[in-house]
Amino acid sequence: MLSARDIEQLRFLLGRRIRLLRKRVSLTQEQLARRVQMERSRLSRIEHGSRTLTFNELAVIADEFDLSLSELFEGVVLATNWDTRVLNCQDQVVPTGAGVRLI
Repeated sequence: MLSARDIEQLRFLLGRRIRLLRKRVSLTQEQLARRVQMERSRLSRIEHGSRTLTFNELAVIADEFDLSLSELFEGVVLATNWDTRVLNCQDQVVPTGAGVRLI
């Protein structure tokens, strides 16, 4: 079962993934927010990991990047064994206690 800390870390990692995808296609937060019919401030909180996404938001964002939901979550991994190295999209993984964060 995931702890509250695990969920917080997953939210952070997913937000970083969305931010990275947005920057890869050279969109501002305002542009992406408009395309997915969301307020820019809401998208900002998602990218910073301070807001949980609904299933519909996940589906719309994945669709905007032409990704399946599983592809959207690529690289969003909690690690409990530091022998496991997870690198995604040129982000660097750094241990933070019981999990990881992308920098």
